[in-house]
Amino acid sequence: MQPRRHAPMMFVLLGLLGAASCTSDSVTQSTATPVPTSVVDGSNATPAPASVATNAPPATDAPGTDAPGTDAPTTDVEPPNAVEAGPPFQVELDEATFVDESRAADGAVDSTDAPSRTLATRIKYPLAPGPFPLIVFAHGLTGSPDNFDEMTTQWAAAGYVVAAPAFPLTNRTVPDASKNLADLANQPGDVSFVIDSVLALAADDQSLLYGRVDIDTIGLAGHSFGAGTTYGTVYGRCCEDPRIDAAIILAGFNPFGDGMDFSRELPILIVHGDNDPVLNVALDDAIYPLLAGPKWYVTMLGADHGLGFDDPTAQQHALLEQLTLEFWNGTLAADTAQFDALGTDAAVDGVATLQHDE
Repeated sequence: MQPRRHAPMMFVLLGLLGAASCTSDSVTQSTATPVPTSVVDGSNATPAPASVATNAPPATDAPGTDAPGTDAPTTDVEPPNAVEAGPPFQVELDEATFVDESRAADGAVDSTDAPSRTLATRIKYPLAPGPFPLIVFAHGLTGSPDNFDEMTTQWAAAGYVVAAPAFPLTNRTVPDASKNLADLANQPGDVSFVIDSVLALAADDQSLLYGRVDIDTIGLAGHSFGAGTTYGTVYGRCCEDPRIDAAIILAGFNPFGDGMDFSRELPILIVHGDNDPVLNVALDDAIYPLLAGPKWYVTMLGADHGLGFDDPTAQQHALLEQLTLEFWNGTLAADTAQFDALGTDAAVDGVATLQHDE
């Protein structure tokens, strides 16, 4: 196990994060087109079976470094009007563009400046009437909504609506996105705006999401820079969103310093690799004791920043999917028996260790 060290200054941490996270010179342009409205319904995409990840990244991708994924074709799909009675559900993929005209995007490169904040958002939902809990997933620096695509598809297949936005200044299509570290302060507001927009679609009888979203049950998860966004959205004095009922932190850190109120009682699962060269595991080590809980902290032994997700053969890869789904089932779906399963499955000799406090 590597020694656990605390970065002496947050700006040093963010500098290292920016240097280590932006690893790909090639980018994939977003398929969602920005439009000058506040909420725009997306167009239909080909549905994928629950057993097939929609646009899942290949094994060569490294979500830990927020490398781009590659769209994978789907096969043997059911007709769009087919409805399944229970999980695992067939998963529909839709894409929507949400534009927040009340806030600007001011990037490090002038060409990225805009008077509004545009969030191209991938939305996955079960092909069933619902309503289902909503989960928002926040990508990392120079990342994309399709990072960890396989995992979010499994969440949707299990009975959740998953919305994954591309943050306006830190997604991989943005020139010099790694220079836009300061925009993390605006990303909790983006998360809240996406929640507003998805709930608006769920109330619109012309939308594909009409009636499918449980507006009173919402989760938030994030990886790396997105984990910092998640911390800010659930604990930040500047930007706490009280609608969030549970949160998952994947390789996280606290970018808001003393501007956090960790006394909020909120179910939270933290997962961090003890061989993370981008964000040292000590960062989440320091946060965990401060949390009111109920809380679970899984340390992936030997895992790097990608938590094993860059290697589908790694035991951590399947374990991460399993633990996150058990957490959502226990919190958002109120199946408390899943907490016992999480406690058992998270403690694997040589693979992972678990801390848990009510």
